Amino acid sequence: MNKKNLTLTMSIIIIGVMATSMLGTVQACGWKKGGKPKTFDVYTRTPGVDLPTVQLIEEIPGNLDKITCDGRLWIRSGNSYTSAYGSELDDRGPLGFGTEYKKAIIAISHIDGQWISTPMGETTICGYGHGIAKVTLDIEGGPYGTGSLSGIERAKWEWDLSDPLNRRYEHWGTISLGHGTGDFAGMKVYIEYYWNVFLGKFHTKTTVVAL
Repeated sequence: MNKKNLTLTMSIIIIGVMATSMLGTVQACGWKKGGKPKTFDVYTRTPGVDLPTVQLIEEIPGNLDKITCDGRLWIRSGNSYTSAYGSELDDRGPLGFGTEYKKAIIAISHIDGQWISTPMGETTICGYGHGIAKVTLDIEGGPYGTGSLSGIERAKWEWDLSDPLNRRYEHWGTISLGHGTGDFAGMKVYIEYYWNVFLGKFHTKTTVVAL
C-alpha cells in the first residue's frame, strides 16, 4: 500500500476537475453589474473540444489521512492545493484566468481493500466516495474583469480498475461560488460538472447570476 501515491493520484484528479470548470464557451450574455431584475449567463464546455488548462503550484498535506475499517474506508481532511488555471490566451469562460485555492473539509472513500499498481501509483481496484471542499478564486482577468469568488464544492467519485482495457474513474459534483469582491461583487456562480478521467471526457455547465 502506498498512500502517498494514492493521495497524489486523487489530488491530480480533483485539480483536473476544478480546472475543467474554469473555462467555458459562452452561450448567452447580458450580465451587467447591479442590473435589475436578475440576469443570467450560462456557459458550457464541450467534451473533446474545449480543453482544460491547469498547473499545480503547491500541495500541502492535511491533518487527517488514514485508511481504516480493515482497509475499507479512506478518510482525508485539510489537504490544501494552490493551482494556476486558464491563461491569457484562453479566457473565454466567466472565471477567466487566475489562481485557485482549495482546502478539503472532508473526503471519504469506500474502497475494496485490494491494491494494484498503476502508472499513477498504488491504488485500490474499485471504490466510491464523496467530499466537501472550500474554494477561493483570485481572478486576474477575463470577460468580467478582476476580483475574487469563494464558496463550497460538493463532489462524488467512483472508480473501477478491474479491467485494464476498460478502466473507469468518474467524478461529478457542484460548486457554489459567492462572496465576490472587485468586479465580482454581487455575483454568484454555480457550476455543475462531470469528468470521466480515463476517457478524457467532461461536461460542465456554469451559471452566472447578477444580484
